[in-house]
Amino acid sequence: MHPDSEVTTMIVTLSGGSLSGKTETATILLAQARWMRLPSITTRPPRPSDPPNEYSYISLPQFMRMDDERQFVWVTNPRGTAFYGTRRQDALRALNAETSFYVAILDLHGVTTLWDEALSVGMRDRVFPYFFLAPSDQELRRRGAKRGDSPADIEKHIVEGKTWSAQAKISRIPFTCIDNSADDPSAIARIASSIRNAVEARRKSATLS
Repeated sequence: MHPDSEVTTMIVTLSGGSLSGKTETATILLAQARWMRLPSITTRPPRPSDPPNEYSYISLPQFMRMDDERQFVWVTNPRGTAFYGTRRQDALRALNAETSFYVAILDLHGVTTLWDEALSVGMRDRVFPYFFLAPSDQELRRRGAKRGDSPADIEKHIVEGKTWSAQAKISRIPFTCIDNSADDPSAIARIASSIRNAVEARRKSATLS
């Protein structure tokens, strides 16, 4: 029987520019039973804002050695400074888990390589790719100011969000695009609930088929 017909686990990928709401959505999902974070590794130092267990922090030489050994399913260097990646063994372990749901915050390159890895092992239907579209410039400036970002960083976020949103819309990855453009404190909870319900519905459908 084809693995895609026996879906019992899912990897939900959340992508989008800064201040789009993906991190807050991941936090809500991870508070639910059976939801886990897909392990990732980075060369940057820990930040006070990092959620618990979001990353393992290693040196650049160690990361480069692992990359040379092809241990990563995806590697990205989004702003030309720190590197990020997920080990292939961690991705395959998640794809083969029995009853857990995994969450990963990835850029477009990361989603594409994870999607291709799942496709190569017949588990494409276990990956749920979501993309948070860029809010308006005004809304991004409001969110950035509230978070304490500098004006220069906020303007970078605006350009980044527009660029990534345009790329997501023409990507070969079948993203479910999310509009989180409103100044609405309850929006993230509704988005997380919608994602959770969609994943549960697919799991139940696959189990019954």
